[in-house]
Amino acid sequence: MTRSRSTSHSSSRKAAKSAPPAAALLSIGRIRPSGTNPRQHIDPDGLAKLADTIKSVGILQPIVVRPKAGKYDLVAGERRLRAAELAGLKRIPATVRRIDDAAALEIQVIENDQREDLTPFEKAAGYKAFMDAAGLSPKELAARIGRSVPSIYDALKLLSLEPALRTAMEQANVPGTVATLVARIPDPKTRAEACGAIINEGCPLGVRDAKKLISDRFMIELKHAPFDPGDAKLIDGVSACTTCPKRTGNCPDAYPGSRADVCTDPSCYAAKCRAHETAQSTQPTAAAAAAESRGGGLDAETLVRRLRLLHRNHHARVKLDMILDNYGEVLLSAPRERGDA
Repeated sequence: MTRSRSTSHSSSRKAAKSAPPAAALLSIGRIRPSGTNPRQHIDPDGLAKLADTIKSVGILQPIVVRPKAGKYDLVAGERRLRAAELAGLKRIPATVRRIDDAAALEIQVIENDQREDLTPFEKAAGYKAFMDAAGLSPKELAARIGRSVPSIYDALKLLSLEPALRTAMEQANVPGTVATLVARIPDPKTRAEACGAIINEGCPLGVRDAKKLISDRFMIELKHAPFDPGDAKLIDGVSACTTCPKRTGNCPDAYPGSRADVCTDPSCYAAKCRAHETAQSTQPTAAAAAAESRGGGLDAETLVRRLRLLHRNHHARVKLDMILDNYGEVLLSAPRERGDA
């Protein structure tokens, strides 16, 4: 009976979890560096120490390779391969696996996820590459590698950082948890300012201090806004704060542990404050509107319309509407006082 062809996704998973064959001695010259492993940095001092160990006791754990185009692509064990070359070895024990790119990435992601010498950006790049190759969602990836869903979202958020900020934080050894706090800031200019403040001349802040700094300087409580956060017409083309994805409560996975009613875009908040101040300065005062009406310059409908423009705050506007609806005509028909011009 012919076995039916399975999908690439299921075959990748099966190949990644199947029992490996026995190790073979392969020529180091036939092994190419991995084209899928996101790891970019290997500590040279640690590599030299590993090479000395290999000279003394040999390689205790085979590397993993896969055959490709007459040679072998490295899947796992890059440090061991480089150290073996450094130690002068010509051949190296290797387990040969016939797997595709998705399965190779899965092995690399799982192996790299257990290492502490990888940068958080390298781990994040590995997650993204594996998700794309295997067609996984963040939730599916979390289940596959035994991580929490928020931790996957946090890692992927790091990839939105500008290359210059990534380099600065890698060079300063900023922890991934702190880098994620910076990555959550939506405005590029604000991100750069926060990054500079956190690195603090090469001495990065810890998680608690970094979170406090960002909260105090780069996140704003909307309950203190001078404008109505639900106003979608304050600035043309800009949504209301209540529906904006940069409000923490609208994206809880991206801002775990944050208060719900917080703006994470100070630049947009400042623009709305300026728009509100401009609108307020161009609105007529109640006294001016009433005086113009008494002088015969306004009819009742125009006066009511202008008075309703006086308050943008929702609750104040509702109360004003009630007064005008019930007493507007009475106010307009009141006799003029002596001395009124």
